[in-house]
Amino acid sequence: MTIPEEKEALRKSVSARIARMSDQQRRRESDEICRKILQILPEGKFEICGYMPLKDEVDVVPLLRELLQRRCALYLPLYTESGLVFHSVSSLEEDLHPGKFTISVPHPQLPPLDPAVLRFALVPGRAFNLIGRRLGRGKGAYDTWIAQQRILNSQTQFFGIAFRDQIVDEIPEDPYDQRVDRIITSSEISATA
Repeated sequence: MTIPEEKEALRKSVSARIARMSDQQRRRESDEICRKILQILPEGKFEICGYMPLKDEVDVVPLLRELLQRRCALYLPLYTESGLVFHSVSSLEEDLHPGKFTISVPHPQLPPLDPAVLRFALVPGRAFNLIGRRLGRGKGAYDTWIAQQRILNSQTQFFGIAFRDQIVDEIPEDPYDQRVDRIITSSEISATA
């Protein structure tokens, strides 16, 4: 099997695992993950990239609301033809509109992220392993963005956010695939470096 075929088979396998989770289990794990993230983030204000979750992703919206209440600088992704662009968001109600992937996205006129100031990024994925490998949905947008961000600011920390059922032993890896610095699930926080 080729690496693309292995990746696609793994995506289907993990998607099936997530589909078997009850709504209550997803909610419980999402709540615990949000608590764990808050435990490892520093006090005070800082710059962080988040995401608006799809139904089968960890729901970090309560965490995003908490970060906005703390006056942290929150940036959310907008998918463009040239890749991911993160824009500053100060309200999840006023600064977002429906996007093409059935998730809310920031208005494009909002200020873009200055890569030099970014301290943390929450990164969704289809599957992760505990040494930081990440399997996305197959478009490569996050891999491209993470690679560029690391060039522009090597201090940025990338947190892979996952349900326990998204953790696997092996993930096929291409040279362009980007790893994350930590994996955060409801049961653990794993430093990968």
